[in-house]
Amino acid sequence: MLDHDRIRLWAAQKNLAVADLHALQTLLEQSLPDSDESRQELASNADLISLFLRILEELPRAVASGSPDLLTAHRELATIISKTVAEAAKTDAARPVLAKAGLIPALVAASQLSTRHGFDGLTVQTFRAFGNLCFDNESNRDAIAATDGIPCIVESLGSSDPHLVTVACGALWNTSMDHEPVQVQILRANGLGKLIEILKRATSDSDGGYAHLKIQSLRIIHNLAETDEGVAELIKGDDLLLIFKVLKQQHAISIDPSVSTEAYEEALEVLETLTTILEAIGEKDDAQRYILAKNCLGYLLDFVDHPSTKRAESEQDKDEAINYEEIRKAVSRVVTLVTMNDANMTELPQHPDIIGRLKQWLKLGFDKNNADEDDEIRMSGALCIGNLARSDLTCAILVQKYDVCSALIELLYLEGSRLKKEGVKETTKSCVKVLHAVVGALKNLSIAVDNRPIMGSLGTIAATTSLLELDDLKPVQYGCVGILKNLCSSGNNANIIRVLTGSDPLLGQSLRTITSVPPKAPFRQVISLIWRSTNDSESGIRNEGGRMIGNIIRAIHTENALALMKCVVDANCIPPLIQIITGALLTKKVESTIDSLDDEERHVHFDALPLETQVYHIVQNEGLVAMILLCDAYPPALSIVVQYHSSLLPMTQNILKSGLIHDEETPRASVTAPPPPVYSAEVKINTATFCRALLANGDFARRAKDDLLPILKAVQEKLEASLDAVAEKPVDNDDSGPARLGTPLPVATGIASASLGSRRKSWSTSTTDMSVTQPATVEPNVNLQLRAAITALIQEFQNEMENPRF
Repeated sequence: MLDHDRIRLWAAQKNLAVADLHALQTLLEQSLPDSDESRQELASNADLISLFLRILEELPRAVASGSPDLLTAHRELATIISKTVAEAAKTDAARPVLAKAGLIPALVAASQLSTRHGFDGLTVQTFRAFGNLCFDNESNRDAIAATDGIPCIVESLGSSDPHLVTVACGALWNTSMDHEPVQVQILRANGLGKLIEILKRATSDSDGGYAHLKIQSLRIIHNLAETDEGVAELIKGDDLLLIFKVLKQQHAISIDPSVSTEAYEEALEVLETLTTILEAIGEKDDAQRYILAKNCLGYLLDFVDHPSTKRAESEQDKDEAINYEEIRKAVSRVVTLVTMNDANMTELPQHPDIIGRLKQWLKLGFDKNNADEDDEIRMSGALCIGNLARSDLTCAILVQKYDVCSALIELLYLEGSRLKKEGVKETTKSCVKVLHAVVGALKNLSIAVDNRPIMGSLGTIAATTSLLELDDLKPVQYGCVGILKNLCSSGNNANIIRVLTGSDPLLGQSLRTITSVPPKAPFRQVISLIWRSTNDSESGIRNEGGRMIGNIIRAIHTENALALMKCVVDANCIPPLIQIITGALLTKKVESTIDSLDDEERHVHFDALPLETQVYHIVQNEGLVAMILLCDAYPPALSIVVQYHSSLLPMTQNILKSGLIHDEETPRASVTAPPPPVYSAEVKINTATFCRALLANGDFARRAKDDLLPILKAVQEKLEASLDAVAEKPVDNDDSGPARLGTPLPVATGIASASLGSRRKSWSTSTTDMSVTQPATVEPNVNLQLRAAITALIQEFQNEMENPRF
C-alpha cells in the first residue's frame, strides 16, 4: 500500500536527500502493483507520477555530480520507477494515462543514458516499460518512434547478456507490431542484421543460453518483413536463406519420432512464426523469384510431402495449442504464392519433379478415413497449377506434357461426390474451396486453343457438368460454365457434340446428323442453371452461359445444321441470349396459375427492361451475332424473339444513338451520374443487322417504327455529315465500294459480326478465345459500313410501311 502522505511530502520538497531516495525506493519495492485495480490507482496518482518524472529528469545531473552515493541512489530509484511503470502498464486502462503524463520521453532519455553508461539493470526495466506501454497501443508506439527511442533498444541486441537481449527483443516486438515507422527505424539502425546474428547463434547454441531467442528474433523479423524495405534487406544479404534453413532444421525435429514432447512443441512454436514470415514475404515478387532461384522451393515441398505423425501433448488449451497441420497448410500456401510470379510461371514447367509433386498434392488424403485433413493441400496443388496456366505455352506444356487435366478431373469427381453425399454446408466448406480451385485451373487451361480438343477428349465436359445440378454452389458453377464456353469455341465441333448430346462423338457423327438434345445433356443443364441464377451476383453465370450458347449457334450455322438449330431453340436458348444482349433479367420467377407449363416457361419475363450494369459490350456483341445467325438459319425463332420487344427496343435505341446524337428528351440525373456508354461502330452495325432480321416480323416492325426511325434518320444525317467532311481526302482504291441497298452487309473488322442472306458467311472477333477470320472484302472505313447498315435498315422500314406484313 502506498503511503500517500509521504509521497505528497517528497513531491513538495525541492531537493531529495540520498536517504529520501532510498526510502522512496523501499516504498516502491514494497508496493509494486499486482492487480488491475492497483495499477490503475498508481497511474492516476498525480503526485507519484510527478515524482517519477522529476527523479528520471534528475538522473543526468546525478551522473554528472561525481558523487557515487548520489549516483547509486538515483540509478537504483530510476530502475525501480521504470519497473513500477512496466508493472502498471500491464493493464490496458493504465497505458494511455501513463503516456499522457509524459513518462515515455522521460523513460527514453533514461534508457539512452543507461545504455551509454552500462546501467544494465535500468536498461532492462526501461525496455520492459516500453514493451508493456506499447502492447496493443498504437499511440504509444507513435510516441516511442517520435522520441527516437528505438535505436538504443536495437543497440542492446548486440549485448553479451542473454537476459538483456531477451528483454530488448520483447520491447522491439511490441513496439514494431503493425507499425511501419518503428519497423523502418529498426531497419535503419541495422536491427535486421543484429537479429540475424542472434538467430544464427540461437540455432547453433548448445548450452541453451541463446536457444530461446530463436522465437524472439523471428517474431521481430516477421514484423520487419511486413515492409518492402525489410524484404529487400532479407534478400540482399541472403538472410532469407537462413530462414529456410531454420525451417528445414525445425521440420526435421518435428518429424523425428524419438523427439521429446517439449522439443516438439518448441519446434512447432518456431515453425509457426517462420510460416508467418514466409507468408508475409511470399506476396512480394522479388521474394517469389528468390525462393525459386535459390532452390528454396524444395524446402517447402519437402515440408508438405513429409508430415509429422506426432501430436502435441501440451497442457495448453486445445484451442490455443499450435497445430502442426495448420503450419503445413500455411507452407502449402507459400508454394502457391511462389507460382503467382510471372517469371516463375515460365520457369517452373521446366522442372518435371516439381510439377509431379504438385500433381501428387491433388491426390493427397483420399486413402485416409478423414480426407478433409488434406483439403487445403489439394486446393494449393490446384491453385499452383492454375497459377502456372496463365500463358498459352505453359498451358500446352501442363496439359500435353504433364497431363494435369486427368489429375484435376479425378479430384473434381472425388470432391464432387463428397458434396453430393453431404451437401454444401459448414462442414464441407473446405471441399467447396478445393472445387473452386480445380475449376479455376481447368478454366485457365481451357483458354489455350490447342488444349481444347484434348481436354474435351479427357472428359472435362462431363466432369464439370456433374456439378451444375448442385445447390448453393454458384461461384464454382460460374467457372464450370466458363470452361464449357471455352471448349465450345474455335470450331471444336467434337466438344460441341459432347455438350449437346452428353456423349463422345460417334464415328461419322457431325452437327448435321444430330436431331435431338437429350434432357440431361450438358447444354440443357447449363440453360437450366441460367434459369436458376437470377440474383444480381449471378450475372456471371448468365453471361458465360449465353456466350456458350452463342459459340454453339455459330458452329451450327457454319455447318448449316438446320435441324440442330431447331433443337437448340426448342431447348429454350433464346431468353439467355436476350439477357446477355439487353441485360434484362428475363428468367426471374413471377407468380402464375398456369400449372400446365413447365417451370422455366412459367416464370419468363417478357417485359423486363435493360439494365446497363449487367451488360458487357463484348458479351453483348457476341449475343447479337448469335441471334442474327439463329434468326437467319431458323426463321421460326423470330416469333419467339419478338416477344421480348420491351427489352430489345430500348437496347437498340441506346446502342444506335450512343455517341452520335444527344437525346434531348432525357434529363440528366445529376452531375455525378456516369455518362451513357458509347458503343463502337461495329456493335452498331450488328445491331442494325439484327433489327433488319426482326423486321421480317410485321408486328415488331410496327412497334419499332415510331421509336427507331427518328433515331436512324438522325444517325444517318450525322454519318453523312462526317463522311462528307473527309470526302476530299485522298483514299486508296478499293474494289468493294460501299454496300448496295438490300445486299448482305460486309463483315465488320475486328469484332464479331454477321450478315443476312447467307448462313455460311464467315465472322471475325476481337475476343481472345475465338478464331479470327478476315472477310473477303472489308470497307476501308467502318463508318461507311455503318452508313450502309443504317441506310439498309431505313429502307427495310420503308418497305414495311409500303407493303406491311401480318
